[in-house]
Amino acid sequence: MDICIPLSNALIIGDWEKANGILDLDSRNLLDYSISENKQTPLHIAAMSKSIKTVQNLVHRMTEQQLGFQDKDGDTALHDVAKAGNVDMANAMVEKCPRLLTIRRKRDGLPIHIAARYGKRNMVFYLYDKHKTMEGNGLTSHDVHKVFYKCIGADLFDCALLILNDNKLSGFPRREWAHDVLYTLAPKTYAFNDTKSWKITWTPLAKRKSVATILLKEIWDNILKSSSRDEIKDILNGPTITNGNKEKTYPFRMLFVAAEMGNTRFLIELIRGYPDVAFKVNNDNQTIFNIAVSHRHEGIYNLLYEMGSMYDIMSVEPDRHGNKMLHLAGMKAASPLKDVSGAAFQMQRELLWFEEVKSKVPLHSREKENKAGHTPRQLFIENHQNMVSDGEKWMKDTASQCMVVAALITTVVFAAAFTFPGGYDENGLPIFLKDGPFIGFIIFDAVSLIFLQLLSLCSYPSLLLVTLTKISEHHYQTN
Repeated sequence: MDICIPLSNALIIGDWEKANGILDLDSRNLLDYSISENKQTPLHIAAMSKSIKTVQNLVHRMTEQQLGFQDKDGDTALHDVAKAGNVDMANAMVEKCPRLLTIRRKRDGLPIHIAARYGKRNMVFYLYDKHKTMEGNGLTSHDVHKVFYKCIGADLFDCALLILNDNKLSGFPRREWAHDVLYTLAPKTYAFNDTKSWKITWTPLAKRKSVATILLKEIWDNILKSSSRDEIKDILNGPTITNGNKEKTYPFRMLFVAAEMGNTRFLIELIRGYPDVAFKVNNDNQTIFNIAVSHRHEGIYNLLYEMGSMYDIMSVEPDRHGNKMLHLAGMKAASPLKDVSGAAFQMQRELLWFEEVKSKVPLHSREKENKAGHTPRQLFIENHQNMVSDGEKWMKDTASQCMVVAALITTVVFAAAFTFPGGYDENGLPIFLKDGPFIGFIIFDAVSLIFLQLLSLCSYPSLLLVTLTKISEHHYQTN
């Protein structure tokens, strides 16, 4: 303890002179011993510091065998450095002992897996490059797929694209990994924000696609080229999920996750390569377009316009509860309307959604009841009663506040209009009355007062009307 604690403290703060002195004075070779409860060696401790010089000096004193020592979790010092993403420290270790790249820990495997898991882009690039220069590269097919998968999970799409391009000829990714890879990409809407206009038909929509879009297209193309129709269906379906003693399937779950999250670009790329994707249904007999209507994702919903007569068919197809697309539009949004503030504007958005879907639904289907006996209009009224009330309260409160502000402004301007700069003489006339600029001031002051009165005459009645009127559904549509 008298030696280990001072040595650990010196290594953590990067005091190489003190650490080196302790190592020199002790008769034992402390580099062969663990100096912590977790069986960490001095190099493990130094790897947690920010001192590159300390690590480089320690590595210089150590043998290859000492560099490969593992702690209680099976981590070498390179695993620890991979977590932190310090490439200079990693380079000092790997240059002296390349086999560190292939030493596995108890979980997550190799250092490159750790770097990918923690999202250390530069470290992944460095370690992957070092693996490629090794004889046999030290990576099994499983290792490569695991790095690839973890890179996607950590949003390291450029790293994943490099790995994909290096392994194209080997049918990458393999079918047992394909579902997990696509499923990981499905909810990452933010990664595919390369364009605001979406079309299924092939047109150059953006000058520069996001890396995630390029990666997805390459993955999907490889899957389509190397898989049969049944295999593609299995990939889209995914494995059966076991919950206790029960097994449950979620048909084409990745498609509906993407639809719920509004990942339009993800769905477009899949539909372009495999149009049947647009017609897949979940356990509730809903398509991705039903989900898009429920969650108010206009990008996905608008894709229906490109499908011609299929819109008429899909819009009237009932789900498990007898709800058609217009019924779903009549229900409250499944996802909060985060981009709309204020209950009144949210209600207006909901009403516009309903009317938009209604305008495209065949006339004979607009008043059809679901299994519970509700028409779309009835569902809309029932589900939005609270929103109508909240919107009414919001508008009246806002109108009242505007009236108070308008009254204050009117009072201040009115007082200012009859207060002249410079004061008055003994006859009660403004001192600057005979000055030219003062005449201009009087004119502009009078004009501003007149305009303010006209504005008040126009605004006060409308604001007062809002505070006194009972707000109903049609007000949100007409205003």
